[in-house]
Amino acid sequence: MSDNCISNKMGFDSTPPILSVIIPVYNVEPYICQCLDSIVNQTFKDIEIICIDDGSSDNSGTICDEYAQQNNDATFKIVHKKNEGVVKARNDGINIANGKYLTFVDSDDWLDKDFYEKMFVTLGNRDADIFISGGRYIEYSTSTKIERLLDEPFFYQKGEHRAEILARTLVDWPTGKNNTYLYNFGYVGDKIFKTSFVKKIALDNKNGAFYPIWEDALLMLRLFSNAESIGGCLEMGFHYRKGAAVSATNKYYENLPEICCHWADDAYKVIEKDIAFNDKVLRNAFYARCQMMIGSSIEQYFAHINNNASYRQKSKEYRAFKKCKYFREALRHWTPYRTSKTNLIITITRFSGLWSQYFINWMRRILKKRNNHILTYFNILQTKSGR
Repeated sequence: MSDNCISNKMGFDSTPPILSVIIPVYNVEPYICQCLDSIVNQTFKDIEIICIDDGSSDNSGTICDEYAQQNNDATFKIVHKKNEGVVKARNDGINIANGKYLTFVDSDDWLDKDFYEKMFVTLGNRDADIFISGGRYIEYSTSTKIERLLDEPFFYQKGEHRAEILARTLVDWPTGKNNTYLYNFGYVGDKIFKTSFVKKIALDNKNGAFYPIWEDALLMLRLFSNAESIGGCLEMGFHYRKGAAVSATNKYYENLPEICCHWADDAYKVIEKDIAFNDKVLRNAFYARCQMMIGSSIEQYFAHINNNASYRQKSKEYRAFKKCKYFREALRHWTPYRTSKTNLIITITRFSGLWSQYFINWMRRILKKRNNHILTYFNILQTKSGR
């Protein structure tokens, strides 16, 4: 890692900050100012801001330097390094974090100005390895949606509700209230973590360093599997930007089926060592996650507009992909965590070839253009047939 670190406080105070905010930065010039402004202006001031410029080719790194120079009441650490991916950038930030706690913010996301203050007030003097906020705001280009993670606060110790907690890092969770779901814990930005705990678990290159997508969910699974104390509150304030050009979820990955197989294998190795492994709640969640990845591979790889392989070549690869032992089992496995969209894909994938996926995508586009209510009805019918 480069030694090019900048702080606007010459010589750090002997007392470490309460919170280190780690921001991996890569080609986010249109968004980085909103992100940094939201952190610099937090009402909770006992923080250090760590920007890891991961080889940006635009002005993102220069903007970080300017913020460090212009904000005299904030502690900045800026690292400029060659591009090695978001996981390595996060690890570099973890290595130099001095706070008792740390958190992560993607450089195209932002926070309410009182977010960290509300989190620490609610945490109080409890000593949590992981503390979860109540939800996040999903920011689309023209609208905002709330994804709620919790419907009540909690504080668990010594493995309480372990299977459910681990399952919730993998899947959205049914609340039992109005047939709704709470969203999964698989994102890094809406939580704070004890720094000593993260440094012990996350720096051995097993937290998704080789994954350009879903790396945060794998890290969360490992952290939750090792946590002794986990808390959650109803406070919200994290804004996750959906659909930005820099988002990993928008990209086409040439080796996505291989990524999925390796991800499933690494995730399985985590849960099989856990004391909650034999609980069907956790196993169902794992196979539901595999089903989600099957759907993602179909949409983002096999039927993606940028995949120029011949139909015969894609069909051959598709058949090999379905033979991965985790996906083969997932296609036979019914779980209570399937959404109507996943149910549609899994039901048809179980019995058919790649041609059916093109039909599904075509029907979705036609129905969505004509009437969203018809699309909903179509999905409901497929859900019922899948059961």
